[in-house]
Amino acid sequence: MKKVKNSGKTKIKVLCSAVGILCIVSGGIYGVAHSMKSDDTTQTVSKETKVSKGNLTVGVTESGSVEIGTVTQSYELEPVTVSVSSGSSSSSSSGSSSSSGSSSSGSASQGSSGAGSTQGGSSAGGTQTMPSAGTQSSGGTKTTASTTTSGGIITTATTSSTSSSSSSSALVVEQVLVTTGQVVKEGDEILKITSSSLSAYKKELQATVSTAELALKQAKLDRDQKKVEAEYEYKSNKKLGTTAKAEYDAAIAKLNKAVSDAQTAIDDADDNLSSLKTQISAAKKTLSSYKSKLSSAKDEQTKSQLEQQISSQEQTVESLQSQYDTIKNNYSTLTSNLSSAKRSLSTDSITAKQEYETSMLTYNNADSIYKIAIDGIDDDVTSAQTTLTEAKQVLTDFNDYVGDGVIKATTSGTVMSIGYSAGDELSTETAIATYSNSESVTMTVSVSQEDISVVNIGDTVNVEFTAYEDETYEATVSKIETAKNASSTVSYNVTVNVSGDVSKIYTGMTGNVTFITKEIKDVLYVSNKAITTSGTESYVVKQENGVKTKTKVTTGFSDGNNVEIVSGLKEGDTVIIESQVNLS
Repeated sequence: MKKVKNSGKTKIKVLCSAVGILCIVSGGIYGVAHSMKSDDTTQTVSKETKVSKGNLTVGVTESGSVEIGTVTQSYELEPVTVSVSSGSSSSSSSGSSSSSGSSSSGSASQGSSGAGSTQGGSSAGGTQTMPSAGTQSSGGTKTTASTTTSGGIITTATTSSTSSSSSSSALVVEQVLVTTGQVVKEGDEILKITSSSLSAYKKELQATVSTAELALKQAKLDRDQKKVEAEYEYKSNKKLGTTAKAEYDAAIAKLNKAVSDAQTAIDDADDNLSSLKTQISAAKKTLSSYKSKLSSAKDEQTKSQLEQQISSQEQTVESLQSQYDTIKNNYSTLTSNLSSAKRSLSTDSITAKQEYETSMLTYNNADSIYKIAIDGIDDDVTSAQTTLTEAKQVLTDFNDYVGDGVIKATTSGTVMSIGYSAGDELSTETAIATYSNSESVTMTVSVSQEDISVVNIGDTVNVEFTAYEDETYEATVSKIETAKNASSTVSYNVTVNVSGDVSKIYTGMTGNVTFITKEIKDVLYVSNKAITTSGTESYVVKQENGVKTKTKVTTGFSDGNNVEIVSGLKEGDTVIIESQVNLS
């Protein structure tokens, strides 16, 4: 909520300081002189005038009409959205929440290392959107925030709308305290708000502050969690410098050992096969010898012994042959194991090398990684702090703007329109009031191409209004634009801002703007018609105590109607203007 005040007070500045002169002149004595008759059809008429003191000005004069700007006082709904983070990982919350700012509690997991509890105007893991109080502006698009509560989690949907808000936080007009056409001063009371809507609205703003405070606490917890994680990661990365080489060497040694073990297994199998083959051959020869002896044996005892030896030897041959066949059958597996071990050595050593280099790269960049991890680590805290500050400011502005239930005028001027009646809800679509803007009284006149050279932005000009003769206002050139004419004539629209006391100036008034080319200030002057000349000398007819005297004067600058009196007269002297009148 913002309150915009009109700054700066204008002062009356009248170029001609002799304000009372007109009254004196208008009361002048007219007389008829019958001397100097040329014939019966003409006579000389004389009129008194006074020597005045003031400013004489010449310049380019153009006519125009007045336009008066307006100042709009609006009630701006600028939602303040407060988001409460749920920690670095998933979270759950429970409890209750209300628009009056009652506390709610719940739990939120803090990454993988701990838990935290929250309390305040709403539960963690949600957002709350509140409107701010009004400002003086030209209006704008309304933003409506609808808030729903479920399980202690406040969720908000924000949408654009062109209709009045009917939310529970709307301020309701109880009474309109001004009328159209009324002149008000800044600080005058213009609207009264119902106490019930005022109380509800204020409670919601207070709840927003509580939620923003909760959001700040949560942001700080998240920040601290991230900092701990970044520091742990930094220490782990620095440790890689001492472990990466050992791990790489161990991985390569393991791969080489697997190849060596596979080759040893094959070598052992080859040795065993060769040995078994020799043993089988020897066992078969022995068996053959036993069988040969059995065929030539004569006694039964010898035969019995040979038969036993043959049986035992056959078992030996069979056992040796079985061992040989087993090793032979497993030989392909052994060669396959060797090939696999060699392939692993080839591929896994590359992987181990990559892991080693990655670990060393991480180790060497540990400082940079840490800096990246903590870069902006305070951003969420800063953002939450800013939101809290804004929420508090909204509450403060609200209390200043309408805290007592009465909305006051934010500027001085005439009330042009009132946007509300009793029972209406304040919204951004409808201005509270529109005032005439005393700082934006302008006249726009057309200046020809031949005269535009004497006009510059910022120039001071004189303005005389038809309604107020002999009153001169001061104005400043604010804009020069090329006029769009159907003809080939080039002209320029020149806008001037009128200053001084503009309280009696109204839209549509006509007048003349004089762009000053030369001006002398605070000099004596009389009407050009009072001056007569003889050669190089100038004279006036001065009247004092009823006696007329021809008086020599020294003249100076003339604005075309009046002439400066350098010497010969003083302010207030009476001089005579004589002219011939035709009586026929």
